[in-house]
Amino acid sequence: MSYKTWYDKYVVDKNAVKGYNININLQLFSNKDLQKQTTKQIEKGIKSYRKQIHIHNDKINNPQKYVEDWDKMNKLNRDGLIRHWNKEINVFNKNINDNIEELKKRGVKID
Repeated sequence: MSYKTWYDKYVVDKNAVKGYNININLQLFSNKDLQKQTTKQIEKGIKSYRKQIHIHNDKINNPQKYVEDWDKMNKLNRDGLIRHWNKEINVFNKNINDNIEELKKRGVKID
């Protein structure tokens, strides 16, 4: 599934005029039950969040690579997507910090 197909299916407000309105609950990206996860799962989560941050930074720097009609979108919609990607980066960073704090509580040495 392409990013645009995913975006149109899961993110765009179906009641709005065709556009790139962001209606996504960022709680989908939150850490859940960290205390129940194994150390290995938490470390894998950190790696995954860092990978997503890298991808989202690339989306911000090269949006036309991810949104095929980027050049046809109006500035308001483009700015909205960039704000959305930045918010996701903030959530990923928070999750990384939460994961690191949980590992510290367990006495795991963090690099």
